[in-house]
Amino acid sequence: MTSHFPVLPSVRQQRQQFPGLANKIYFNFGGQGTLPTSAKEAIVDAYEYIQQKGPFSQRVNGWIAQKTALVRQGLALELRVPPETLALTENVTAGCNIALWGIDWQPGDRILLSDCEHPGIIAIVQEISRRFAVEIDICSLLSTLNGGDPLQRSPNPCNQRRAWWFLAIFCGIRVKFCL
Repeated sequence: MTSHFPVLPSVRQQRQQFPGLANKIYFNFGGQGTLPTSAKEAIVDAYEYIQQKGPFSQRVNGWIAQKTALVRQGLALELRVPPETLALTENVTAGCNIALWGIDWQPGDRILLSDCEHPGIIAIVQEISRRFAVEIDICSLLSTLNGGDPLQRSPNPCNQRRAWWFLAIFCGIRVKFCL
């Protein structure tokens, strides 16, 4: 059987692609994370192409659609899922916002958040809680930062008798538990 997955470079080789890591250890690779050289170069190249061909032109819109399709196909191959099952958003908060507001919330439903969530996620969940009488549970992950097992900190959604179903959000990963 032929693998579609390349041999991964060593951690040292990967770190060399991140100039921001030359003199530090950095763990926040969200919206404020350091970029690998290849991503930075791709952003600059795309910006230059768009400026050259004309922002908001049909040609650029077609080019963006082609690039988006290639990204979706590449991710689908890596994740071994059909490309049409992937949704690409501008950031994790926007993706969570779309998913969270697309749920038919009922009073008594519960959302489990960690104590390390982005303020945007917290705001979305608080508004859903206010509008639909959804309960919010907080799981402490911050206390396991320098040791401990974060899985031991998570409440068991199966013990929540009042919940029809339970949505857990941890660091932008959405997991639905059907009860």
